[in-house]
Amino acid sequence: MHPIHRLLDPHFKDTLHINALARGMFLNAGGILERTLFTGEFSMRLSSELYKQWRFEEQALPEDLVKRGMAVEDKQTSPAGVKVIVEDYPYANDGIEIWVAIETWVKDYCNIFYTPNYDVKEDEEIQAWWFEIRNEGHGERKEEGWYDLNTLEDLIKALTTIIWITSGLHAAVNFGQYAYAGWPPNRPMLLRKFIPKQDTKESKEEEDNQEKFMAEMMPEKFEMEFVIAVMDLLSRHTSDEVYLGQRPPENTWEEREDVNNKFKEFRDRLGEIDKNIKERNKKSELMNRWGNAKIPYKLLDPDPPTAEALSKEEDKPEKMGITGMGIPNSISI
Repeated sequence: MHPIHRLLDPHFKDTLHINALARGMFLNAGGILERTLFTGEFSMRLSSELYKQWRFEEQALPEDLVKRGMAVEDKQTSPAGVKVIVEDYPYANDGIEIWVAIETWVKDYCNIFYTPNYDVKEDEEIQAWWFEIRNEGHGERKEEGWYDLNTLEDLIKALTTIIWITSGLHAAVNFGQYAYAGWPPNRPMLLRKFIPKQDTKESKEEEDNQEKFMAEMMPEKFEMEFVIAVMDLLSRHTSDEVYLGQRPPENTWEEREDVNNKFKEFRDRLGEIDKNIKERNKKSELMNRWGNAKIPYKLLDPDPPTAEALSKEEDKPEKMGITGMGIPNSISI
């Protein structure tokens, strides 16, 4: 088995399955997204327009932060090559630590199987894999936003980006949905009335009876209940989740002590990040880590949820509760 296949395998657990379900239930015509979002039948058309701007090279966290003006290049002092310029930006500050940990692990792993001056262009399997990703997976975008895998450095960057997308990025955007949108007035998916302009008849009605005006503006009760159920589903970890820093039994390297030693270093590094995040969450001056709801930002805390997070129901299998923390290896929900 190719060593890169073995490295990436845990990061695609259940992904094909969840993608198939998404196409059949969420993204299809008349599916969940079209029923719940105010964009309705235009939802996928808007997504298609946004995809025209998608570039693989910008999916790396450092490049993403620089593009959005949240970081500046700093190859001299920062392990990630960028410096976050907003101190109270939890996603960036926690994420960049996770990124560096993943990148270090990938680099250590690749250095075991490849020499520093290895010509990746000569690896037929890697080149065929990369060609398929560009030309089959992203045929419409194959000409823009990609780099050739000519050097070991190129390969490490691509692998780090893929693992970041399937782990840290997905955890950050997915597992906080119930906490944010589980109370519909906080994040309604659609409104039945426009927000009134100032000094109009509607704005006066709002001033006279805000509660009534808001109730008329919100979606119907069934629509809100449906969205709550969807947010609940999407925000749950599965009971057989495998988290960053863990390996499934079938993907251990019993015959490679050098790989196991480097993976232990990676796991220890994640443990240090867990402590760093918990310390940052204690700082009262970092208001964005708590918000008005006083919920600490733990979406990128790599500490896996404990057994206490399991909810048990009679005659039903165990299922993982909504924990808002822990970074799964793969996109499985």
